[in-house]
Amino acid sequence: MASTGSPEETVRQHLQVPDSAPELASFSMFPKLPLEVRRLIWQQAMSYERNINIELFISYNLEDLIGNRQRASTENATPSEPALGRYTATVSDGTVMSVLFHTTSESRQEAKEFYHVRLHSVSFRGCGTTVKETLYLCPELDTINLNFMRGSLEGFEEFASDVWNNDPNKIGLVNIGISADITMDNTRLMAHRRPRRRQTLKECIERLERIMFVRVVPWDLSGTGYFIPGITGGEWNRSVPVTRKSGGVDCLETDPRPIRNDLRRVYLGPTDPRIAVHAWSYLLGILGISSENLNKNCSFRLCYDKRRVLHCLLSSQISQTDRRIAQEWMEGGLAYSRMRRREGEIPEELSEEPQLAIGFWLFPLESIGPLYEQTERNGGHDVGSPTPVEPEFHRVEDMTKYPPKLYLCHLPTK
Repeated sequence: MASTGSPEETVRQHLQVPDSAPELASFSMFPKLPLEVRRLIWQQAMSYERNINIELFISYNLEDLIGNRQRASTENATPSEPALGRYTATVSDGTVMSVLFHTTSESRQEAKEFYHVRLHSVSFRGCGTTVKETLYLCPELDTINLNFMRGSLEGFEEFASDVWNNDPNKIGLVNIGISADITMDNTRLMAHRRPRRRQTLKECIERLERIMFVRVVPWDLSGTGYFIPGITGGEWNRSVPVTRKSGGVDCLETDPRPIRNDLRRVYLGPTDPRIAVHAWSYLLGILGISSENLNKNCSFRLCYDKRRVLHCLLSSQISQTDRRIAQEWMEGGLAYSRMRRREGEIPEELSEEPQLAIGFWLFPLESIGPLYEQTERNGGHDVGSPTPVEPEFHRVEDMTKYPPKLYLCHLPTK
């Protein structure tokens, strides 16, 4: 049935930010509850997954590095591995700390026990400022996305070791997001290390229980379509979630939105994500770690970049919350672009389009294509060498056979 409102009203009603975080109400009788019950309530309030984006940088002693290369050149030998300095860690958003750290003394104590790993002197970047604070982690629920904007594994071993050494429960880093832009060069640097460091790296990897290969598609590519073969100019996949920075997430086993048509043409990025999978498999092989369960423990994560949103809003990127930014953007740029693309079909067609999601999709790893060639031997099929892939990708895939999980970010309240 056609809407009776104006196109502008229909756009505004339709384009709402999905937010799985419920509104909290006060409960005056809470202090009178038994301590055991209050503790269970505090713990339940913190029992959600978090995605934390961390950029790691390793410092080297420049004098030692230069001297090492000079000695190698005079002795006609390969330079030995330079001594590492201390790494620095920067969280790309300052909203990862639970509000229970600042609610009551009782809730703060519960939060300290729940987030049982403490890493000091971690930089938190957000709202145009950077401050150093303590990063509190719950390894069982937290996924650490390492250097996903740089496509690097730099600092992984050092950071994972710190998490392990500072964890009284000895769980360590078990959930990790790796950039789908890493290459064989990245893993070769890690593989050819001193024996002691290689053993530490192997132990860190063997503790991992879940690995996501993270692909964040730049909005200039995903949003215009002009540079993507198979997608006409001015058209984009409206179902792919838009990423947010670090924070809590809720997982929906299936995406409830009408996404099937958009799943027929999903852009997987400017490079083949299988390059990253092959590079990771190479590292496992060098370290003597079995890669048989690669598909069971690994997945492919896809979302659009938010930087274009901030750019379109200019000064709003500093003064507004993520919710306000998303709302203004959707009511402005996105709505305008949709009406341009579907001129004459608003509002009836718009009402059938998927609601925008702030979060990401999670696909099984096999969705990105065959990872290895199959070879015939003794009447059976054996896994052969890695499937050849092209460095330049730009492939639009039919993902209807692999319905993704939808992760929704917790957004700030109004």
